Amino acid sequence: MSRGEGDWTDDFWDDWWDDTFGDAPWYDDNYNDSDNPLDTSNDNFTFVGTDGWGDPIYCNSDDGTYYIDIDGDGFVDSAYVYDEGDSYEPGTGEEGNPEDDIMTPIDPDPLPDPGDTSTDSDEGGSGEVEQGGDGNNQQSQSPPPVPFNEAEQKKVNSLLSILEKNHGINPSKYTIMKSNNCNVIAKIEKSGIIVLCNEFFNKPELSDIDRLATIWHEMYHFDHKHYVTEYKSALFKSGPLELWRMGVPPEIKDFIEKQIESELGINLEELDGDMKSHYLNQIEATYRIWLTYSYYNTPPSFYENEINTHEAEKAEFPDSEVSDSYRKERDRLIWEYTEIQKEI
Repeated sequence: MSRGEGDWTDDFWDDWWDDTFGDAPWYDDNYNDSDNPLDTSNDNFTFVGTDGWGDPIYCNSDDGTYYIDIDGDGFVDSAYVYDEGDSYEPGTGEEGNPEDDIMTPIDPDPLPDPGDTSTDSDEGGSGEVEQGGDGNNQQSQSPPPVPFNEAEQKKVNSLLSILEKNHGINPSKYTIMKSNNCNVIAKIEKSGIIVLCNEFFNKPELSDIDRLATIWHEMYHFDHKHYVTEYKSALFKSGPLELWRMGVPPEIKDFIEKQIESELGINLEELDGDMKSHYLNQIEATYRIWLTYSYYNTPPSFYENEINTHEAEKAEFPDSEVSDSYRKERDRLIWEYTEIQKEI
């Protein structure tokens, strides 16, 4: 709806009401529905087409971000994630040369609340790693690895000593450094350098056994030269792969939903009524996005390498030794990579 100069008085009270109550899930502005910031009929939303599975996409002129209406109810659910360097053709659902294999996990609450400041959300789960890729991917564009500080070096030396003593590892074979600009726990560069990220040292859920398993995992990639091949992305021939439709094991589904719940900063058991219904819908929408893959890595050996490495890691560091969260994330990755491999 267009708004003229004569609306200033109404705007003052509307804005005060929205700033005070607008985020409450029970709130419905009957006076002017377009004041709901998620309403696609707002002037700032422009329909630009549909994604690969037919869901409408809207561009928000206020922040230049694309949003997706997953359930078709006229309200955007989540940000539509694509590489800003890509050429997006409205209505085709196609993006070119994404820097990751898939649509990456997004902020489940895409529109900022009044007074909120923007923050960067971490993407990628515990135990997730990256193999070396081509010149277009994120890790190749990120700043080069840096040395550890004194405390970090002491921790790494201690872990390497345990790996040498208890797991027959020769640490001198490997170059291990740190990056402040990666959103996974660890990765291996195409140069063969093993990189430990900030989360490796700072993620509270990680035990030292988890950290040992993580370093061992990257060493396995190095020993088997998984870092040599350059990986690129390709579209699935049959369209986006919706893993959430493919009989997700109950424990994995529950684990992912708990991750989303944690990111939202809520406890569903403490909620009821409309508020609980609101967040249940939000969690379900985000869950479907997390388990929808538009692209896969080529060559497909990427997935075979990851599956084999995770399985070997499980043999060396059994489920009974690692933390519960690490075990669940490891099982999730093995399941996801196995399902993707079937569809390539």
